[in-house]
Amino acid sequence: MVIRRGWKSLREHFRYICTPSDCVAHLQRTMPKSGKSGRNIVEMLTDKGNEQAANANATTPVQPEDEITPASLKELISSTIRSEISSLQSEVLSELCSAVSTLQTTLSSQAQKIGDIETALNDSDGRLTAVEKLCNTLQTENTSLKLKLDNLENRLQRQNLRIVGIPEGSEGQNPGGFYDFIFHQTVWRRPLYKTS
Repeated sequence: MVIRRGWKSLREHFRYICTPSDCVAHLQRTMPKSGKSGRNIVEMLTDKGNEQAANANATTPVQPEDEITPASLKELISSTIRSEISSLQSEVLSELCSAVSTLQTTLSSQAQKIGDIETALNDSDGRLTAVEKLCNTLQTENTSLKLKLDNLENRLQRQNLRIVGIPEGSEGQNPGGFYDFIFHQTVWRRPLYKTS
């Protein structure tokens, strides 16, 4: 994060500055502090330069601290950029690994839920097939019973006779005998009693 912002600013500053010492002085005046580590790029570059100078002191003669050669500044900037890129890569890689593990956990739980749903659907499908078969059987029986009921109603209506023209209550205490007498007299025209 610091490198992206700092490198752009650093590139703009290098466009207008001629010497490395002017560059470092100008960067110290103008570069803001970074929010992450509390240090700006110039301090990081200066620290790297001091480390490299200490390493170089063992083999080369001592150079004044104010003088930074373009080659050493280039090396310092490139090493800083490399270290920042590698730290960013490790951060991004760890974030990606955690995101992938979270996704794997979510996918495994979803796979478990889908398996449970498939089991429930198979069970429901079997029960639905049984209910459909029972419904078809009941519909067939219902149709048969309706036909039987209709037949019985028709048969009952055939046995009922309506007698018109006889006043109500004339059957007296014995309606069966009265109707038998009426039918014999009107319909069958047979004598009620045998005479010998």
